[in-house]
Amino acid sequence: MMPVCSQDVVTARTPGVDLTRCVVVAIDVGKREALAGVEDFTGTALCRPIAFAMNRSGVDAMVASVTAAMPADPVVVRVGVEACGHYHQPVTAAGVLPVSWELVGLNPAWVTAQRRVNGTARRKTDAIDVAAIADLLRSGKGYALPRPGEALVELTAWVAHRRRRVHVRSGLKNQLNGQLDRSF
Repeated sequence: MMPVCSQDVVTARTPGVDLTRCVVVAIDVGKREALAGVEDFTGTALCRPIAFAMNRSGVDAMVASVTAAMPADPVVVRVGVEACGHYHQPVTAAGVLPVSWELVGLNPAWVTAQRRVNGTARRKTDAIDVAAIADLLRSGKGYALPRPGEALVELTAWVAHRRRRVHVRSGLKNQLNGQLDRSF
């Protein structure tokens, strides 16, 4: 069973909610570029898919495009990102997306299973992945992604940098010791 993103989950099956005022932003991230699909909970596309660069200015442009396409006062804006390595982190970092938007992470296996349900298991394109992510978000699947503070994000980057340097140093030391052992 997949965990849900919050206590009071709004899904496409929630009675009494205007589904046209509930927005799903499905983001399929890549190394350098991402694709975002914006739909309401009925599955109607609110704008064309938005391709954007995976940097701060690209994400800001995507947020501006999504905001322009949304209804004036949405009930909920659920943003779903497939957690794939570290490539999704520029979108999920602190202060990138508006605080009022729900940020939901999805397991890549869930997206693959949803593609299979949609009948597109053998093909994998960004547009197909966006459709699968949107279907999962409308049904309330996913887990809440933490929004760490800027200092914590920077500290994590420094720790990763130091860890890589230590691994390189240890590998070089082991290689030199092995060469010395063979020569004597």
